[in-house]
Amino acid sequence: MGRWKHAPGDTRAIEQVTAHIEDIVDDPPQSPDAALWSRRLYDRIGLPPIWIGISLAALSFIAVLGVESATGRLEGFLARDDSARIGRGLAVQLILLGYLPTAQLYLAGWTRLHVDMLRPLLAGGQRLVFRDVYREPSSRLAGIAGGVSFLVLFLLVPLYPLYRNSEYWTPESTFFWLGVPFTGWLVARLAHALLFDALFVSRLAADLREIDLIDRRALTPFVQQGLRSSLLFLLFIGIGLAGLVGQRTLMATATLSLIGVLGIAFAALALPVTGVRERIRNEKQRQLAALRSRINQDREAVLSASATADAATRRLPGLLALEARLETVHEWPFDVPSLLRFGLYILLGFGSWLGAAGVERMLDAALR
Repeated sequence: MGRWKHAPGDTRAIEQVTAHIEDIVDDPPQSPDAALWSRRLYDRIGLPPIWIGISLAALSFIAVLGVESATGRLEGFLARDDSARIGRGLAVQLILLGYLPTAQLYLAGWTRLHVDMLRPLLAGGQRLVFRDVYREPSSRLAGIAGGVSFLVLFLLVPLYPLYRNSEYWTPESTFFWLGVPFTGWLVARLAHALLFDALFVSRLAADLREIDLIDRRALTPFVQQGLRSSLLFLLFIGIGLAGLVGQRTLMATATLSLIGVLGIAFAALALPVTGVRERIRNEKQRQLAALRSRINQDREAVLSASATADAATRRLPGLLALEARLETVHEWPFDVPSLLRFGLYILLGFGSWLGAAGVERMLDAALR
């Protein structure tokens, strides 16, 4: 971020950085908050994280196909029966294991970018210290809870009593019993980091030197933190729901999981802006109180026909117009485009599930 030089309060820096935001898809900012093993692995490979995640998932699935071929199970694995459903679920499982470490890196990079955009607007320009979220004991506890929850919700409960039968245990089912808890571990730690970063960004609002109620472009980083964080979890929903199509999953399990993940996505959207919302509310109330006091003074001058009545009469229309304008200021910093973007993210998350279910039905009808 050192290449963006600007004076305090100069919003051109905000606009310049915003224009470069999309570049981080190919080159996300470095951050010590990223999971250590994924950072070391991705840095060593040297490619954009999104392509590394895709490549890891693809190579893992190719390795699984190799194992199936070596054990003589490849034909059944690719057939349109229960084995095929296991194959599709396995493919989605591998995609998730490639996606989640990548999402960790993008979350850390986006958080660093948004904080750097806000830094020149903070009182005193204090140095901000990033903590390694994934070294926190609470992150490990969240990971353990996530692993156990996924094991219970997606394996122990819906598959009972299948796993008590020795014929159930195949290379594919064994991988699920290893991969599902690990996925829960990664998901829970990503959620923990997402909420941790959201609260960190939200607290920065208390140190903003000023709040411009009319031109709120300087508050864009708070909104972007919420939008991008929620996108990471909604993409996880999309991938995970696509994997549930045709699988043996209890409705209660799927519903409970969906509610939990959606709750995190909405929290990711709202938490980063809660601090700045409070600042907007307080500033709005302060300005309205001062403005109404001035309006009352001018009104009294007009009614009493004092020496300042003419000047007060000329001021009143402008003051009343400003009061009406301030009253329309929304306390939440979201604008219509940002809310539409969040709606699009939700459609992306659920669209993959609906698309996968539609393809499943069409193939079943065609092959009957």
